[in-house]
Amino acid sequence: MSERRDAEHFVLMDVEADAAGVRRPKRSVDKTFRRYDQDQPMLLAPDIRDWLGSGHPARWVSDLVEDGLELGPIYDDYTDVRGGPPYDPRLMVKVLIYGYSHGITSSRALERRCHDDVAFGFLTAQQAPIPFS
Repeated sequence: MSERRDAEHFVLMDVEADAAGVRRPKRSVDKTFRRYDQDQPMLLAPDIRDWLGSGHPARWVSDLVEDGLELGPIYDDYTDVRGGPPYDPRLMVKVLIYGYSHGITSSRALERRCHDDVAFGFLTAQQAPIPFS
């Protein structure tokens, strides 16, 4: 990547002058890099509860829905046996509360976050609800 050194030109590569004043590219150094392997089996902790710190707001939302809200009336409304199995109301309520508290109100944006955001992954147990389901 280029760096902006001053207002007039871009530097694509750092160079240094040798004893004769000839400018040559800097030599690479013998460096040990951190291990990088995208094909490794697991990048996150296997236990989903280890993904977030104990004080993370997603944990508070999860505890609120699990222990503080009465979802019985929502469950009672599921009387139709047609169609595929719906997502658990706890999952949907967690996504809505956490998303809305972070200013995310679009169902499609919430779906994207369920795929890409670790906190949403924690709340959904790595399920990604589709909009209008």
